[in-house]
Amino acid sequence: MGSRKDLVIKNHYSGCNCSQSVFSAYFDLFDGIQDRETALKLSLAFGGGLARMQEGICGAVCGGIMLLGLKHAPVHNPTGDQIWDFHYLIRDFLEDFKEKNGSIYCKDIIRCDITTPEAYEKAYDNLENYCVKAVLNAVDLLENKYKILEK
Repeated sequence: MGSRKDLVIKNHYSGCNCSQSVFSAYFDLFDGIQDRETALKLSLAFGGGLARMQEGICGAVCGGIMLLGLKHAPVHNPTGDQIWDFHYLIRDFLEDFKEKNGSIYCKDIIRCDITTPEAYEKAYDNLENYCVKAVLNAVDLLENKYKILEK
């Protein structure tokens, strides 16, 4: 098998959205999600700034946040400090992503409208240029700074 990053790109070019591309390439490293189909279903709505409305956070970021949650979120009666520590981790990820991409918001990153089927069809070049870059930047952060591959 190739790298997880290769799987992310394969996912993207196989029709997965940005959130699915990231989340489904790494979910199996953690307990909680049992199969790829479930991972794809769970992450589908987060693509395109939430259901392709573009008002929300980039789907690659959402996929990354879900992975960070699987790895780091406190469970079983967490303390307030544990919850805050997790929130600070997510805030750091958001800031790091923003630094690399200029924004955390889909509409700012891809610089075009994808809110209708017709608009989405016309957006191919922007999606290929900006969305792929954002997905790869999220993966680079997850693997290199946030050590998602480490146990």
